Amino acid sequence: MHSTSSYEKVGRETSYKLELQQTIKSCADSEFNSLPLRTGPKYVLTFDPDKEFEFVDEDIISVAVIREEGTNGDREMAAAFVRAGFKVWDITMEDLLSGTANLDRFRGVVFPGGFSYADVLGSAKGWAASLLFNEKIKEQFTKFFNRPDTFSLGVCNGCQLMALIGWVGTPVTGHTKPDIMLEHNLSERFECRWSTIKIQKSKAVMLKNMEGSVFGVWVAHGEGRFTFKDNNIYEQLVKDNLVALRYVDDAGKPTEVYPMNPNGSIEGLAGVC
Repeated sequence: MHSTSSYEKVGRETSYKLELQQTIKSCADSEFNSLPLRTGPKYVLTFDPDKEFEFVDEDIISVAVIREEGTNGDREMAAAFVRAGFKVWDITMEDLLSGTANLDRFRGVVFPGGFSYADVLGSAKGWAASLLFNEKIKEQFTKFFNRPDTFSLGVCNGCQLMALIGWVGTPVTGHTKPDIMLEHNLSERFECRWSTIKIQKSKAVMLKNMEGSVFGVWVAHGEGRFTFKDNNIYEQLVKDNLVALRYVDDAGKPTEVYPMNPNGSIEGLAGVC
């Protein structure tokens, strides 16, 4: 007679052997050793998700969802902003390059996720090049960035882009290395899994009044590990309340333990502003 736990053990060991073929040993070991200790995430919401939105005036706030070849998730992103009361425009990089559209009329720009230019040169590298090395486009984005009445959001590939062009950290000029970068996951593979995050006290306008909430999100990235040009930059982010999200363990504490932290970012860093 075999207990259920004995079969579970065999299953875990089999999965571990398969994982050794897909990732580095330290990450496979971490996941295997943590499984018996997992208690399951404890979700907490400090806001009411069923409460009706206080809709904004769509005649005032127009948002450009900007996409490039290989972008995905842009329709879902647009739908979310429409639901929140914004006037949303679908803008391609070609629209900006050709002069069909410009950023002067928009209060917000959003960079969705995906795999711009198939990430051939690295995540968002091609997209960033089209912004940084075309003077006409660069001038548009610099002007938008410097306006006091604008906001921006970058998710996944969009977040990688914003780091490369210096929209988080300090602005990038010429061949200057950005303050903040997203590098390959420590597991050395593409991570697609259900993770737990905690919203931090920060200056992120879209997370206002949500501080302390813990919930699950789906992550999918190969280059999601936040790194910094030097340690002082991260310390300054923390000091200035610019850390918006962190990966947390089952107790709701920021973690660097794989797979609860899927990429190895310092202190579970998952989002900045």
